[in-house]
Amino acid sequence: MKTFFSTFFENYKKVWSQFLPSSVISILFAVFGIMMVWTDTYNESWIIKIMLVLVISFFLFLAWSSWVQSNKRRFSIDVIGAIVLLAALIAYYLHLPADLDEFESIFIIRHILITIASVGLVFISHYQWKSNTEKFWNFSRATAEAIGQAIAFSIVLFLGLAATFASIDFLFGVDIPEEIYPSLWFAVVGGFATFYFLSKLPLLNAEPDTKFNENKLWKFFGVYILFPLLALYFLVLYAYTGKVLLTWEWPSGQISYMIAAFSLVGTLTYWILTPQIEGTEKAWKKYTPIFWGLLSIQVVVLAIAVGLRINQYGITPKRYLVVLFGIYLFVLCGYFIFSRIRDRRIIPVLFSGLILITSVGPWGVFGVSKMSQKSIVNNIFEQYEMVDEGGNLQKPNTEIPKEERKTLSSSLDFLVNTFGVEILETWNIEIETNENRYSVVQDTLKSLEVDYVGRWESIDRGEDEDHWQFRYLNLESQLEEVETISEKIFLFQKRYQEEALGEINGTKILFKNEGIIEISSELEGDKIISLVDWLNAIEEDRGERSKEEVTFKSDQIEIVFTNLSFKTKKGKVEVENASGVMMLK
Repeated sequence: MKTFFSTFFENYKKVWSQFLPSSVISILFAVFGIMMVWTDTYNESWIIKIMLVLVISFFLFLAWSSWVQSNKRRFSIDVIGAIVLLAALIAYYLHLPADLDEFESIFIIRHILITIASVGLVFISHYQWKSNTEKFWNFSRATAEAIGQAIAFSIVLFLGLAATFASIDFLFGVDIPEEIYPSLWFAVVGGFATFYFLSKLPLLNAEPDTKFNENKLWKFFGVYILFPLLALYFLVLYAYTGKVLLTWEWPSGQISYMIAAFSLVGTLTYWILTPQIEGTEKAWKKYTPIFWGLLSIQVVVLAIAVGLRINQYGITPKRYLVVLFGIYLFVLCGYFIFSRIRDRRIIPVLFSGLILITSVGPWGVFGVSKMSQKSIVNNIFEQYEMVDEGGNLQKPNTEIPKEERKTLSSSLDFLVNTFGVEILETWNIEIETNENRYSVVQDTLKSLEVDYVGRWESIDRGEDEDHWQFRYLNLESQLEEVETISEKIFLFQKRYQEEALGEINGTKILFKNEGIIEISSELEGDKIISLVDWLNAIEEDRGERSKEEVTFKSDQIEIVFTNLSFKTKKGKVEVENASGVMMLK
């Protein structure tokens, strides 16, 4: 009879023998993570880049090893493919910015897409054209179960270890370094979670599992939870679609995301339920074309909704991905409605393939978005003759309407925030190396005598109408940069609720949501200081300001805000988030 430890070490040995590259990568992830914690290199780009590459490397090498062994490829092919994959990952590391400040959203979103595609490749790594779908589905289900179990058990293990160290600190007075807790997290993820996940995957040298293994839990989840939710969502979405078609009042893009989310749940439901009840329920064969037929109508609505937004504001990564998902659904609908084969393997294979292909290249999510937004900017510049013969920007020949100024501001904001301030050099705009991305668009338009219009600012509504205007200010200010007026100086922070800021030498302070500060003192009595007029006077701006511009002064106090978000309506103020340095005089 095998003991627990003998079984554990046997599975551990099999993991190393079958998934050697991924096993090494998981150990490296733990080592570099712990090193990052204890050496305070978490803000250095080289180690962040290594950690990002290790994440996708784990899944890519796992998918490659699984595919090679499941298709019985030769060892030489495995090695050659691993070398090519390693070279690609090194190139990806070198492609990432050398400085953390240069990590634009394009790198972050692209990494997320590649990670999703890498995980998807693990699910389809057992893909074989000549094999049946049952073996493929069994492996995919085992992979999903292994991921879920690894996450759940790792959370319990980490919390248990963290609680143990915290108890030792509390009960015995042992000074436990705070670095121990993030180190535990990296150790659990790299040393336990990944190996547990790999050990739960179907062993590649085992007998082929060609018959479908029914799972009552999955069937219950699909039949009694996903399917009723899907039917309810069908009713709600189609009722709303009917309302839209009758009134022809399209929402501002939200219906696209609703349909996409609904379709994702529907596709997942179909993928889970089909093998569970396909062989026993004749009605399921009738359900298949009905489901995909109803879904195809929503695909049309999705295309119209996102098409209207693209026609107004061009293509952005979000809209590109919605269009891509619409194409994905369109292909699936056509395949499952008209095909007699209805191979379910097309669902994950097509999904992972599309994400991987469109994450890079001029045809990808960023290449097309960049081209679309630059085209919008160029059209406005050309329409108002804002480019001279030398290719330099100049003042418009006439006043630009507010709606087009908003479009111009939004497109330039997107380009700068996604691709960096260097993108403005396309129009011969000189940018200083330390130029702040939050204010560069506003400063550029201001130099051209074009008023900046924030994305949240209303176009059609007048000043007297009942609507909120959202405003946001940001200043990275340190305490030592503020001149001390008196000894009564302290930092404060409030978020989404009234918060008592504390008591200093018998003086109590309360920051209220209405832009009011109440100061209670036993010696000087109660005072109420209003910031309402000062907040209302702040111009619409979502960028960073100088210290002087975000400093409130009165006879009793002076506040230097480091962060401030609020909204105004007809002179009323509602503060949502505020932090900074307050000084009592």
